[in-house]
Amino acid sequence: MSNLKFGANGDDYPEAAAKHLTDARTLLDAKRFDGAAYLAGFAIECSLRTVVMVGHMMKLLNEELAEAKRPPVPLARALKPGSRALDFKSVARNEAQTHGRDHDLADLAAATTGYKDVLSEGAVRYVPTVDMTRLPFRDLQKFTNIRYRGNGSVLSEDAAKWLEEACALYDASVGLMRRDGLVK
Repeated sequence: MSNLKFGANGDDYPEAAAKHLTDARTLLDAKRFDGAAYLAGFAIECSLRTVVMVGHMMKLLNEELAEAKRPPVPLARALKPGSRALDFKSVARNEAQTHGRDHDLADLAAATTGYKDVLSEGAVRYVPTVDMTRLPFRDLQKFTNIRYRGNGSVLSEDAAKWLEEACALYDASVGLMRRDGLVK
Protein backbone atom coordinates (compact mmCIF):
# COMPACT_ATOMS: atom_id res chain seq x y z
CA MET A 1 0.00 0.00 0.00
CA SER A 2 1.45 3.38 -0.98
CA ASN A 3 1.05 6.76 0.67
CA LEU A 4 -1.22 7.69 -2.26
CA LYS A 5 -3.81 4.97 -1.68
CA PHE A 6 -7.25 6.48 -1.55
CA GLY A 7 -9.52 5.08 1.15
CA ALA A 8 -9.68 1.55 2.53
CA ASN A 9 -10.66 -0.07 -0.77
CA GLY A 10 -9.75 2.75 -3.10
CA ASP A 11 -7.32 3.29 -5.92
CA ASP A 12 -3.61 2.91 -5.34
CA TYR A 13 -2.13 3.81 -8.70
CA PRO A 14 1.57 3.34 -7.81
CA GLU A 15 0.95 -0.14 -6.40
CA ALA A 16 -1.30 -1.08 -9.31
CA ALA A 17 1.32 0.06 -11.84
CA ALA A 18 3.98 -2.12 -10.20
CA LYS A 19 1.67 -5.13 -10.01
CA HIS A 20 0.60 -4.80 -13.65
CA LEU A 21 4.26 -4.65 -14.72
CA THR A 22 5.08 -7.80 -12.78
CA ASP A 23 2.05 -9.62 -14.16
CA ALA A 24 2.74 -8.43 -17.73
CA ARG A 25 6.31 -9.73 -17.47
CA THR A 26 5.00 -13.09 -16.23
CA LEU A 27 2.53 -13.32 -19.12
CA LEU A 28 5.20 -12.36 -21.66
CA ASP A 29 7.47 -15.11 -20.31
CA ALA A 30 4.54 -17.54 -20.60
CA LYS A 31 4.08 -16.47 -24.25
CA ARG A 32 0.67 -15.00 -23.55
CA PHE A 33 1.33 -11.89 -25.59
CA ASP A 34 -2.20 -10.46 -25.66
CA GLY A 35 -2.41 -10.49 -21.87
CA ALA A 36 1.11 -9.08 -21.52
CA ALA A 37 0.31 -6.13 -23.79
CA TYR A 38 -3.02 -5.58 -22.08
CA LEU A 39 -1.45 -5.41 -18.61
CA ALA A 40 1.46 -3.30 -19.88
CA GLY A 41 -1.18 -0.81 -21.01
CA PHE A 42 -2.67 -0.78 -17.53
CA ALA A 43 0.80 -0.27 -16.03
CA ILE A 44 1.24 2.76 -18.26
CA GLU A 45 -2.20 4.06 -17.34
CA CYS A 46 -1.58 3.71 -13.60
CA SER A 47 1.86 5.33 -13.89
CA LEU A 48 0.41 8.31 -15.73
CA ARG A 49 -2.47 8.60 -13.26
CA THR A 50 0.09 8.69 -10.43
CA VAL A 51 1.82 11.62 -12.13
CA VAL A 52 -1.48 13.48 -12.54
CA MET A 53 -2.50 12.77 -8.95
CA VAL A 54 0.80 13.89 -7.39
CA GLY A 55 1.00 16.86 -9.75
CA HIS A 56 -2.51 17.99 -8.89
CA MET A 57 -1.89 17.67 -5.14
CA MET A 58 1.24 19.81 -5.49
CA LYS A 59 -0.55 22.35 -7.67
CA LEU A 60 -3.36 22.76 -5.11
CA LEU A 61 -0.89 22.98 -2.23
CA ASN A 62 1.21 25.60 -4.03
CA GLU A 63 -1.90 27.66 -4.83
CA GLU A 64 -2.94 27.57 -1.17
CA LEU A 65 0.56 28.57 -0.04
CA ALA A 66 0.70 31.41 -2.58
CA GLU A 67 -2.61 32.78 -1.28
CA ALA A 68 -1.13 32.75 2.23
CA LYS A 69 2.01 34.44 0.82
CA ARG A 70 4.14 31.47 1.84
CA PRO A 71 6.85 29.83 -0.27
CA PRO A 72 6.25 26.52 -2.05
CA VAL A 73 7.11 23.34 -0.17
CA PRO A 74 9.67 20.90 -1.60
CA LEU A 75 8.10 17.77 -3.05
CA ALA A 76 9.81 15.45 -0.58
CA ARG A 77 8.34 17.35 2.35
CA ALA A 78 4.94 17.83 0.74
CA LEU A 79 4.20 14.11 0.52
CA LYS A 80 5.27 13.10 4.02
CA PRO A 81 2.60 11.64 6.33
CA GLY A 82 0.46 14.39 7.85
CA SER A 83 1.32 16.85 5.10
CA ARG A 84 -1.30 19.31 3.89
CA ALA A 85 -0.74 18.10 0.32
CA LEU A 86 -2.19 14.71 1.25
CA ASP A 87 -5.39 16.49 2.27
CA PHE A 88 -5.90 17.11 -1.44
CA LYS A 89 -5.76 13.38 -2.25
CA SER A 90 -9.49 13.09 -2.94
CA VAL A 91 -9.58 16.02 -5.35
CA ALA A 92 -6.35 14.85 -6.99
CA ARG A 93 -7.72 11.34 -7.43
CA ASN A 94 -10.80 12.77 -9.13
CA GLU A 95 -8.52 14.81 -11.41
CA ALA A 96 -6.56 11.67 -12.27
CA GLN A 97 -9.80 9.89 -13.16
CA THR A 98 -11.06 12.79 -15.28
CA HIS A 99 -8.25 12.36 -17.79
CA GLY A 100 -7.85 9.28 -19.91
CA ARG A 101 -11.50 8.30 -19.86
CA ASP A 102 -12.06 4.88 -21.36
CA HIS A 103 -8.32 4.20 -20.90
CA ASP A 104 -7.24 6.77 -23.51
CA LEU A 105 -3.48 6.78 -22.92
CA ALA A 106 -2.88 9.70 -25.30
CA ASP A 107 -5.24 11.94 -23.33
CA LEU A 108 -3.71 10.83 -20.05
CA ALA A 109 -0.17 11.42 -21.33
CA ALA A 110 -1.16 14.90 -22.48
CA ALA A 111 -2.60 15.66 -19.03
CA THR A 112 0.73 14.91 -17.34
CA THR A 113 2.47 17.72 -19.20
CA GLY A 114 0.46 20.29 -17.25
CA TYR A 115 2.36 19.36 -14.09
CA LYS A 116 5.95 19.70 -15.30
CA ASP A 117 6.57 22.86 -13.28
CA VAL A 118 5.24 21.57 -9.95
CA LEU A 119 6.86 18.17 -10.33
CA SER A 120 10.43 19.27 -10.86
CA GLU A 121 13.09 19.87 -8.27
CA GLY A 122 16.52 20.76 -9.50
CA ALA A 123 17.40 18.36 -12.27
CA VAL A 124 14.80 15.77 -11.27
CA ARG A 125 11.65 15.64 -13.36
CA TYR A 126 8.86 13.24 -12.56
CA VAL A 127 6.77 13.79 -15.68
CA PRO A 128 7.87 11.15 -18.20
CA THR A 129 8.42 11.87 -21.85
CA VAL A 130 5.83 10.05 -23.90
CA ASP A 131 6.63 9.43 -27.55
CA MET A 132 3.32 9.13 -29.39
CA THR A 133 5.06 7.49 -32.36
CA ARG A 134 6.08 4.43 -30.32
CA LEU A 135 4.08 1.44 -29.21
CA PRO A 136 1.69 1.31 -27.47
CA PHE A 137 0.69 4.89 -28.17
CA ARG A 138 1.17 4.75 -31.94
CA ASP A 139 -1.18 1.88 -32.74
CA LEU A 140 -3.59 1.38 -29.88
CA GLN A 141 -4.28 4.40 -27.76
CA LYS A 142 -7.20 2.52 -26.25
CA PHE A 143 -5.32 -0.63 -25.34
CA THR A 144 -8.37 -2.24 -23.77
CA ASN A 145 -9.60 -3.12 -27.26
CA ILE A 146 -7.14 -6.03 -27.12
CA ARG A 147 -9.58 -8.00 -25.02
CA TYR A 148 -12.12 -7.91 -27.86
CA ARG A 149 -9.73 -9.34 -30.42
CA GLY A 150 -9.00 -12.94 -31.13
CA ASN A 151 -6.28 -14.75 -29.23
CA GLY A 152 -2.91 -14.14 -30.85
CA SER A 153 -3.75 -10.68 -32.15
CA VAL A 154 -0.66 -9.18 -30.47
CA LEU A 155 2.69 -10.32 -31.83
CA SER A 156 5.45 -11.29 -29.41
CA GLU A 157 7.61 -8.38 -30.63
CA ASP A 158 4.79 -5.90 -30.03
CA ALA A 159 4.04 -7.26 -26.57
CA ALA A 160 7.74 -6.99 -25.70
CA LYS A 161 7.79 -3.38 -26.95
CA TRP A 162 4.69 -2.55 -24.91
CA LEU A 163 6.29 -3.98 -21.81
CA GLU A 164 9.57 -2.19 -22.52
CA GLU A 165 7.73 1.12 -22.87
CA ALA A 166 5.67 0.44 -19.74
CA CYS A 167 8.84 -0.28 -17.73
CA ALA A 168 10.57 2.85 -19.04
CA LEU A 169 7.56 5.03 -18.28
CA TYR A 170 7.17 3.52 -14.80
CA ASP A 171 10.88 4.00 -14.06
CA ALA A 172 10.74 7.64 -15.22
CA SER A 173 7.74 8.44 -13.05
CA VAL A 174 6.57 6.17 -10.22
CA GLY A 175 9.91 4.37 -9.96
CA LEU A 176 11.78 7.65 -9.65
CA MET A 177 9.25 8.96 -7.12
CA ARG A 178 9.74 5.77 -5.09
CA ARG A 179 13.54 6.00 -5.23
CA ASP A 180 13.37 9.61 -4.05
CA GLY A 181 10.99 8.73 -1.22
CA LEU A 182 7.99 10.68 -2.56
CA VAL A 183 5.87 7.59 -3.03
CA LYS A 184 6.21 4.99 -0.33
